[in-house]
Amino acid sequence: MCMQTSILLHLPPNKPLFYCFVFGATLLQYNLPYVINLNRQKSSDQVFSFSPTSMHHWLAGVATLLMLMSTFSLSPLQILLFTGTGIITILYSFNLVPFTAGKRLKDYGTAKIFTLTISWVIITVVLPVIDKPIPTSTLFFLCGLRLLFLWVLCLLFDIRDIAVDDAAGIKTLPVLMGKSKSRFVCYVLNSIFLIFAVIFCIHYQNLVILNAYIICGAATFLTIKFTKTNNNPVFYLACVDGLMLLQASLIIIGSI
Repeated sequence: MCMQTSILLHLPPNKPLFYCFVFGATLLQYNLPYVINLNRQKSSDQVFSFSPTSMHHWLAGVATLLMLMSTFSLSPLQILLFTGTGIITILYSFNLVPFTAGKRLKDYGTAKIFTLTISWVIITVVLPVIDKPIPTSTLFFLCGLRLLFLWVLCLLFDIRDIAVDDAAGIKTLPVLMGKSKSRFVCYVLNSIFLIFAVIFCIHYQNLVILNAYIICGAATFLTIKFTKTNNNPVFYLACVDGLMLLQASLIIIGSI
C-alpha cells in the first residue's frame, strides 16, 4: 500500500529498506501482544494452531531484525512520524492508556475504528511521501480516499465481532447500530470511496488506475454482501483483509 501511494502521486518508489521497515513494524505490532501475554485467550483472528511460544516469538524476532537493519534508511521526519504512530498502536493493544483503569484504546468503541484507520493512513499514505514536495490538498484528498476504504474494512471486522464486543462492553458502531444498519453504512462508504476515486483519477488523467479502483470497489461490494452469511476467520483474513492487497496489486500492475 505504501508503493501504491507513490504510484498514485507519480513519485519514484522509496528505498527497499523503507519497505522492509514498514513490513517489519507491521509484523511486530500484530505478534507482540501474543508474545507479551501468552496466557490471553485465543483471538478471533488467530486461525492457525501454532503455539504462541513458537510462531509468534519467531515472527516477532524476524520483525525486530528487519526494523533494526532498516531503521537507518528512514529520514528524521519519517522516524518522528513513525514513533508517534507506534505509540498509538501500542496504546491500542496494551493496557497503558493513562487514567483509564488499565484499558486499551481498542476497548473504546468509537476510538477503536478511528485509531486503526488513522494509523493505517499515516503509515501507508503520509509516511512514504512525507519528505516529498506534494501539494497539501492532493495529500489530504488521497488520505480521505484511503480512509474511506479502510473504514469499510474495519467496520466489517467490527460487525463480525459484534457479539464479543457487546459482551465486553465495547460500544462499537455495529454494537450501537446493529448489523443491518452497519452493513448499509459500509455500502454507503464504499460508494463515496468510488466517487472520490473517479474524481482523483480524472484529475490525474489515469484511466488504468481508475479501472483498478472500480474492480476493487466491486469486489468490496461483493465482500460486504458475503459477510452476511460467512463469519469464518479465514474468509475475513483472505477476503476482507485481502482487499488491501487486491487494490495495491491492481494499481502496481496497472502502473507497469
